[in-house]
Amino acid sequence: MIINNTTLGKIASIILPRSAPAGPASAAPSVPSDHVSLSSRAREASALLGAMKALPESRGEKVSDVSARLQAGEPLASGSAIAEKLLSDCAGKEP
Repeated sequence: MIINNTTLGKIASIILPRSAPAGPASAAPSVPSDHVSLSSRAREASALLGAMKALPESRGEKVSDVSARLQAGEPLASGSAIAEKLLSDCAGKEP
């Protein structure tokens, strides 16, 4: 079957009921307006998202501290500290 405007029109005429011709606008039934309500969890999530968006892109004092340490040739972490952190992350524990 080829689907195009003609076949869609035929399908719609079978599926959709025929409506009576529209009368004056005042005779149209009133339709209730849409209503949205958020759960308390959704409101909390929205508040948290707003707080996160308000945070700065980066923490300048941390960036400048790490940059200075790197330029001085200081290691940022020891190999054993990195390995310990990786193992604790894998185990799902905080160090």
